[in-house]
Amino acid sequence: MTTGGHKIKVVCRVRPFLKTETPDETVAVESDTVLRVTNPRDSTKDIKFNFDSCYGPQTGQDIIYKNDVRPLVESVFSGLSATVFCYGVTGAGKTHTIQGTESEPGIIPRALEHVFMHQKRDAFDYDIRVSYYEIYKEAVFDLLRPRDAGAGLPIREDANRRIFVAGLLEKQVTSFEQFDA
Repeated sequence: MTTGGHKIKVVCRVRPFLKTETPDETVAVESDTVLRVTNPRDSTKDIKFNFDSCYGPQTGQDIIYKNDVRPLVESVFSGLSATVFCYGVTGAGKTHTIQGTESEPGIIPRALEHVFMHQKRDAFDYDIRVSYYEIYKEAVFDLLRPRDAGAGLPIREDANRRIFVAGLLEKQVTSFEQFDA
């Protein structure tokens, strides 16, 4: 959807089955843009959902980053803002997509590595800061701090009507290695 120069892109990723799960075909990627779900009320019928992009369980992190995230990171170098967030039920694969693993890095490490590589080629001085949070059961938790049993961080609005998370840690990073430590 393009409106007033803003683009919202909705991407679906179906995670692989866990070893403890029995594989089935109730959710399947039908094409690059269509997800097919078996109707839970009538298993003889399917429901189809359209997305800007769809990825099946065998798709690697590199493909998702290259196709749908890298262009957003590139737009940041032109002065635009970009946001990527993952939404889904517990166990849907959000953390895997965002963080990844050492052998298959997710969106955040790939994006930061991209930013730092661009910084080395560029003549500009960058001030790179990161914050990292999750919303879980309607509470906001800072993922750069040790988690406590508290109620989470408050969401506030400033005098200019900008929404922010009060108390969210923002760290300056000067290298990918510093972030990854």
